[in-house]
Amino acid sequence: PTTRGQNSTLNVCPRVVGEHKIAVNYRQVAVAGSPFSCKVYDVNAIKVKSVQRGTVGQPVTFLVETSQAGPGNLEVTVNGGRVATSAQAQGPHTYAISFTPRQATTHTVDLRFNGRDVPGSPFSCSVSEAARIVLSGEDKVSVDKPATFVVECEPTVEPPQVQVLSPSRQPVPVTVKPMDGPGRFSCTLTAKDVGDHSVEVKLAGGHVEGSPFLIKAYDATKVKVTDINSGTVGKPVYFSINASQAGAGNLEIIVSVNGCNVPNYVQSEGNAKFRVNFKPREAAPHSLSVRFNGEPIPGSPFTCRVLEPGQVTVSGSGVKMTSAGHPALVHVEGANTCDVSVTSPSNRKLPVKLDRSDNRYIAEFTPVEVGRHLVAVEADNQAVKGSPFPCNVYNVNNIKVTGLGPAKIGKPVTFSVDAMEAGEGTLELVISTQQSTVKAEVVACSRGLYDVTFVPHQLAPHFVNITFNEEDVPGSPYRCEVMQLPSKKATATARGEGLNQVVLGTAAYFEINPHSSDHGTLDAQVIGPDGSRVPCNIEKLETGLYRAKYRPTIVGTHSVTVTQRKQPITKQPFTVQVFDPLQVKLTELSEAFCHRAATFKVDTRGAGSGALSVSIRAAGSEVKHTLRELETPGLYQVVYHPQLAIPHKIHVKYNSMNIAGCPMEVTVSDPAVGRDVCATGLGLYQSRAGRVTHFTIETAGRPAQEFDVVITGPQGSAVPVRCYQQKDGNLMAEFTAASTGVYKIDVLQGSRPVRGSPYHCQVFDATKLKIETLAANSVSVNENISFKLLRKNAGFAELDVTVRSPLGQDLPLSVRSIGEETDLIELCPSLPGNYCFHITYGGDSIPDSPLTFTVVESGVARAWGQGLSRALLDTPARFHVACNGVSAPVKPDVTMEGPGDTSVKCLVTKAPNNGEYEVTYTANKVGVYDIRISCNGKPIAGSPFRAYVVCVDQVRLLADIPGGRLPLSVHLPTRLTFDVAQAGPGDLVAECKAPHNSTLPVPIESPSPDRLQVILTPRAPGPHTLHLSYGGFPLPCSPILALAEGGTGGVR
Repeated sequence: PTTRGQNSTLNVCPRVVGEHKIAVNYRQVAVAGSPFSCKVYDVNAIKVKSVQRGTVGQPVTFLVETSQAGPGNLEVTVNGGRVATSAQAQGPHTYAISFTPRQATTHTVDLRFNGRDVPGSPFSCSVSEAARIVLSGEDKVSVDKPATFVVECEPTVEPPQVQVLSPSRQPVPVTVKPMDGPGRFSCTLTAKDVGDHSVEVKLAGGHVEGSPFLIKAYDATKVKVTDINSGTVGKPVYFSINASQAGAGNLEIIVSVNGCNVPNYVQSEGNAKFRVNFKPREAAPHSLSVRFNGEPIPGSPFTCRVLEPGQVTVSGSGVKMTSAGHPALVHVEGANTCDVSVTSPSNRKLPVKLDRSDNRYIAEFTPVEVGRHLVAVEADNQAVKGSPFPCNVYNVNNIKVTGLGPAKIGKPVTFSVDAMEAGEGTLELVISTQQSTVKAEVVACSRGLYDVTFVPHQLAPHFVNITFNEEDVPGSPYRCEVMQLPSKKATATARGEGLNQVVLGTAAYFEINPHSSDHGTLDAQVIGPDGSRVPCNIEKLETGLYRAKYRPTIVGTHSVTVTQRKQPITKQPFTVQVFDPLQVKLTELSEAFCHRAATFKVDTRGAGSGALSVSIRAAGSEVKHTLRELETPGLYQVVYHPQLAIPHKIHVKYNSMNIAGCPMEVTVSDPAVGRDVCATGLGLYQSRAGRVTHFTIETAGRPAQEFDVVITGPQGSAVPVRCYQQKDGNLMAEFTAASTGVYKIDVLQGSRPVRGSPYHCQVFDATKLKIETLAANSVSVNENISFKLLRKNAGFAELDVTVRSPLGQDLPLSVRSIGEETDLIELCPSLPGNYCFHITYGGDSIPDSPLTFTVVESGVARAWGQGLSRALLDTPARFHVACNGVSAPVKPDVTMEGPGDTSVKCLVTKAPNNGEYEVTYTANKVGVYDIRISCNGKPIAGSPFRAYVVCVDQVRLLADIPGGRLPLSVHLPTRLTFDVAQAGPGDLVAECKAPHNSTLPVPIESPSPDRLQVILTPRAPGPHTLHLSYGGFPLPCSPILALAEGGTGGVR
């Protein structure tokens, strides 16, 4: 302290803010007022969290924290006190200072503490105008049309975040783009649904003023105007408007005639449905203009015909032009009574449906023929002026477009349009890309047949739009892919059933062979009849080939384009017919009676293009029938005439595949059964050899003693018959046919045959059916599996062959007759694996059924031929080896070893077919040989093969045949013994031809290991011929001629 006179000065420098106590004593005595209070503060300890920016009308808030500043008063003024402020404590020493700016200018905030400026004061806050939304029009927008609104905000902020939700709360895409002016953004959306759309606009995480808001979407095309009838002068005319599906909006209705408006009156029927009426004063067409939210609805303005009282008018598509298969309408107005008849070009009368509505008649008919129809209209029993009216009927489905495949840029493309069967009309064709139209040249080859040529100049898909009478041709627009000219020539080829025809829902396969190791990219494109793409997967095989797989989902013509290096390998795409046999229905099956026509219908509509075949059989014999297409395309009627009162089997196939429910068995009745004496039952017409067969004699109450049955076999021998009396008084006859052939059955009442007698029964034996394979049981993919069925000595019955693929699917196959009692079975497999053939004859499986063929991948080496399994001693034997693949075929390596390590030389020579070789060898010892075949150092499938070499000259008959003819006795066995000790490993097979083209069973016994006995027991006298073979080769002594004598030729 310092002393000046009687006063003393004390200087204190506080280190801590807060209230300090100062005690002053004078001579140990406190002066008056001591201790004194001193409040210490620190303005520099005040912390301010200022706000740099603000928006007009939005509170601006900043925080002031004074916890370290000590006691004092805080003063806040904005713009010198012209803007009101408010403070709110956020805690013991924290205050939220707020003010609401009203002008877009910089606001100055002065902050003082105990009269001193806070560091940084005054603070500045830049205030800008509030962001706002500017709609370009009203809050209504049209569906499928872009709608735009503008967001105006401070230039320095980020673009606004916009979210639009449809009435179903699904997001709608919005495009936000900056505009020319600063701080302006355009927001564009396209509503897809009718209804209120919610729009939210945010800036810096906060809603813009006016957000969220609603945009009402409407669709003027959903407004429907109906019941527009012709009117009469002076009488109200009514029509209806339905805007219930159009959304919110305003309807504008104007009725006018000759440029003058006619008053109209609108009555609300609720739910945005209205009934409008007006009273015409003139007999002239009135125009009905209907707008919704200012947009004309489809079809507006409508025309309402107004007639004088008593005037009759005829209008509608039915008296002008219409499409086949679609209903055509004829409107007759002003008539009290009306009659309409329609005559087709084939002079057929079409059914007409006639209805009356208000003061007019509406006639409806559906034409099915293409051409000029005549529509006769009578009103009040008099022909209307102009009647009969011509109606041009066309069918756009009859227009065929062919030859339109992938094109090359700069090269002319020509395709054909065939409208010869489409009827009269206007054909319009436009070729375009996404950017422009393409000039096309159309040349009329003949009436209705046109060639269209265009040159693509853009490397982009071209679309061909074709309309006929303003109706799109099915498949239009057609897509034409345009590609670059290839730098290398395509080498690839493709084959397989997947390029021909495919069953709907099943996987289709085809094979691509590039024929080169440097083949580039391979691809395939499958286009459906509706222009859609079908996914196609291509898999590379171990052989170097490629397999393509696709699964069509609709019936119709599909186009398959295979490309190599993005260029088509063929000039035209492959055309594939996809069909669905399950869509073929057999309907309206009538009852069947003997000697009367029976009918049923086959409906192929919806099944796709295909060949329909119908077969009706009874006891294995074909029943005559007729198949004709009805007026409705794809609907057929079958008429057949059953002659036998036995079950008939109906086979309906579509593209060689059975339809659902077929074969179907139909019962054929005989109306005379129960009234007349006759015989019935399948046993009269068909029987199995060696099995009991029966039929029934309808006695009609006559005694059993009056009836007799005589059955004669094919060789004239009698067959024993047993008859049993039934509870109903009828007789059941039983017999057993020993061999195949035609048996004559005489059913007698007294000495007279009953009605229908004699009967002829076909006796068959499925065990006699033989299979002759044309090659080994191993074939390649896309190469025919083929084998023969030999029906010799099997009798006559129904042959049924089915095949199942490795995927378990039934496949269509070819069964055709190639000669007497011989059928050829063929199938082209599209996948590797086992194909199982099931063969029945007369419903019985044959001994070699099921027959399995193993299909290997194309390009996989394989061998086939007789020389792989058997050969004759010292005689050249041959077989074939195929070494096909992507690269050049390699010559196979063949070795052959026999008894005692005997080695046989094999000569391998190139065969005419590419990649195939012929192997020839000559074995000089009988016995079993192993043939090993390898390609590229790898054994082929089936190697080693086992071949049996025999010597038929060493099969010696141990007996002499006097005169070159072997004597036989009927019903007595004759034994022929053969020595096969030196003949090698083999089986002796004997077949004996008996009189009347019958076959005699020949058993073979082996009394010792080296000897075989052939036993002949003839059943009828006459010449016999014995054929003998050993190891598959005929014996030198074969055939042996024999003559049977004695016996009576049968047993009675």
